[in-house]
Amino acid sequence: MFSFDHHAILLYLLTLIPLVGMPLVSSLEITLVTVLTIAATTFFYLTVTWIESDIPYIYITCVFLNLTMAAFWAWWGIAFKHHPQLFVTPVGFSLIFITYLNRSDLSLEMMRRFRSFAGVIIYMLPRLLNSLLLLVFCRQLSSL
Repeated sequence: MFSFDHHAILLYLLTLIPLVGMPLVSSLEITLVTVLTIAATTFFYLTVTWIESDIPYIYITCVFLNLTMAAFWAWWGIAFKHHPQLFVTPVGFSLIFITYLNRSDLSLEMMRRFRSFAGVIIYMLPRLLNSLLLLVFCRQLSSL
């Protein structure tokens, strides 16, 4: 006979609740409501991760933590074009953390590749983005 785990089904349905507020944050303007909605969603997934200790919830929590930081920086007036490291570096650290979580499933070579890629994201990508943005700015100035 097929049995249902009501606790698991309820928990999976509850994880969809914070997504109801996401249309509030779909506008291009970052407001305090936007930041608080994303932060509340992050806190919710952090709580679910704490209770369940399930890997997919940890991935979702990492994504929402990065989103919360990006929304906070944007709301605070820090532009990506001026400080890309504040937006890109947390993604690199999340990749390192996710690689650590999956260390039993990955070969040593794959772990090294993921860590190297995360290092490139953390150290090189912000500098490359700054250089590209400077290049675009200089071209715009020269066309005037």
